[in-house]
Amino acid sequence: MKSSIVRIIGTLLLLPISCATVEAQTSITYQYDAAGNRTLRDYSSSLPRSHPNSEDEAENRMRDWNIKVGPNPTSGLLRICILGLQESDGCILSLFTLTGIQILSIPAISEQTEMDLSNQACGFYLLVISIGNTQYLHKIIRF
Repeated sequence: MKSSIVRIIGTLLLLPISCATVEAQTSITYQYDAAGNRTLRDYSSSLPRSHPNSEDEAENRMRDWNIKVGPNPTSGLLRICILGLQESDGCILSLFTLTGIQILSIPAISEQTEMDLSNQACGFYLLVISIGNTQYLHKIIRF
């Protein structure tokens, strides 16, 4: 009985340490307006950036880029920021309906790119950020 209590306490003491390790690698932060609506979701990785010299440089760096998409939900203008992106990385931003129909596709040639969704119907969309053979998927809400 006493040894099982010691085991449980030991497990509970180690749990915060393992959570802190995961938190140190990646983080997601949110920004809200005065009414409490989420205006920005920021995903960032604290892993050190590598500098590979292979032709698959964009694919190898994808997991280390800081990608910001906002505001989400949006009434029209959507900003996509990919820190460290260069024109040679060949980044394509594609917007899809939930049924899989592609409605917009533009190249991202710099770190900051804007998509105008004001002529799209209100609803849910999927933003696919493609760099090399790697894709990052983000849900977009148009209101």
